[in-house]
Amino acid sequence: MCYTIPILFVAATLLVGCHSPSMVSSQTAAPPSFRPMHITSLGTVSDGRWKISVSEAALDLSRPGCSIGVPRWTARRGWFVFVESDSRVWAYDGEHPLWLSTVTGSGAGVMWTNYVSPRFPCAVPSEVFSSLPASAQMDIPLHE
Repeated sequence: MCYTIPILFVAATLLVGCHSPSMVSSQTAAPPSFRPMHITSLGTVSDGRWKISVSEAALDLSRPGCSIGVPRWTARRGWFVFVESDSRVWAYDGEHPLWLSTVTGSGAGVMWTNYVSPRFPCAVPSEVFSSLPASAQMDIPLHE
């Protein structure tokens, strides 16, 4: 009889623990809101949507499941990469024309489209335009 109360106490504790509400949320967390990135340092930066790897001799743009390298990339004085949105990345190596890479679709259905200055399907963002030297700015038509 002297063991009955401790045994009941342990059994009750175990049962309550087994029926306690789950601490794991069944809701899927929304991805963080997008924030543009202006990259001017060598290395790799990731925001969960884009992974940008910049070295002196290569620029690689990656999305989940796919990636491309920017041709003829050599980081020179004044280079930068600007991640404008979920679908657009601008790159300037300090010498060659401004580069725009766009992404549409997702997973295996991703399509990359690349544009080189001065032909872009959209206006050049002010953050990009103001980062270019005057000689490269003159090559870009103004969009109204």
